[in-house]
Amino acid sequence: MKNILIIVFAFVSVSVISQETAKPDQIYNTQSLDVKPDYIGGLSKFYEYMNANLKVPTDIKGKVFVTFIVEKDGKLTDIKIIRDVKEGAGDEVIRVLKDAPAWSPGKLNGVAVRTLYSVPITLNQVPFAMPVKK
Repeated sequence: MKNILIIVFAFVSVSVISQETAKPDQIYNTQSLDVKPDYIGGLSKFYEYMNANLKVPTDIKGKVFVTFIVEKDGKLTDIKIIRDVKEGAGDEVIRVLKDAPAWSPGKLNGVAVRTLYSVPITLNQVPFAMPVKK
């Protein structure tokens, strides 16, 4: 019985020690969080916002891959283009993201933390339509 109590105590001690506590200025990836950052209304609303505000010529099509930090207050900072489709398209994505409304921040153990987030932005996508049966 004494051996079982020692094993249980050791297990509980290790699991408490291994729980990460939020560090003030550390940047976390989304996988290490309890709550991931999110655009208010969800990602579909985020893409609606992007499509409504991006101003790129119609001949520019493709995906711009971007990363940014969602700060503790939900603001987006450190916006970087990882892959651009054509010069100037990434600059437009950055412009729109800088004006974006605040997100809900990521959380670790109930504490808001700075989170690295990456997302593809599709430019001039034709909306998908189901073929009409005749």
